[in-house]
Amino acid sequence: MTVKKLIKKLILTVNFAFLSESDLLKKFKSLWKAHDTNSALLPTTLDPALPALKTEIDDLDALYTKRDNVIAQERSLTEQIHNKSESIQDTFTRKYAPQVEAFINGNSETAKILGYGEKGVDNGHSDVTVDSITNSRPTIEDVYSTAYLTQAVIVKNNQSGSIAKPHDVDRIEIYELMAEAMPTVIDLKKWTYLGIAKRGKFLNHFSPLEYNLTVFYIAVYVPKKAGGSVVISTGFKSTVQ
Repeated sequence: MTVKKLIKKLILTVNFAFLSESDLLKKFKSLWKAHDTNSALLPTTLDPALPALKTEIDDLDALYTKRDNVIAQERSLTEQIHNKSESIQDTFTRKYAPQVEAFINGNSETAKILGYGEKGVDNGHSDVTVDSITNSRPTIEDVYSTAYLTQAVIVKNNQSGSIAKPHDVDRIEIYELMAEAMPTVIDLKKWTYLGIAKRGKFLNHFSPLEYNLTVFYIAVYVPKKAGGSVVISTGFKSTVQ
């Protein structure tokens, strides 16, 4: 009787799963160094050759650096655009409007010619005071990146266009939902509470594993009165960068 001898075959694997971009690059460099340092253990016909692979890794490193610089520039420009826009809005609503209002002495036609809204008449979004949670709601005006994996959520009142909240609102809470699509019905129990917006702004920080995922935000007016109903904004879609 012939006895067959089993020979175990060695099958090599390399695990790149669930690594962030920076950790992936570190692993590429570490693997290459291990191969280069121990080249005597490798076949002489290794294809592609180690120098060619090193060029690819260096090119990837350079692309990461180039992209980071572009992203940093984009974030800086976005922040500058937002600040400049806020400054211009402030000029029209808080500086020009009161001066023009006093000068035109109640002339509605002149106000319309100059492009101003009139409180209680239209929704020209002049700088009015929001007096109650019952006649307004929060709106997420913008979401933008301030740094890698960090987003700023900007909340304003839908009636005044101001970051100020109504007098009977205790706080503005921010929630997020990681999903492919915005739910048709908002159930706060299914959303993740992030925190409270301060002066119309909230910073949200993500992990590397959340990069490029879709995130939805909502803002919630929480009333001062115990037992009062919350008022929820419409959803705002963004991508983690």
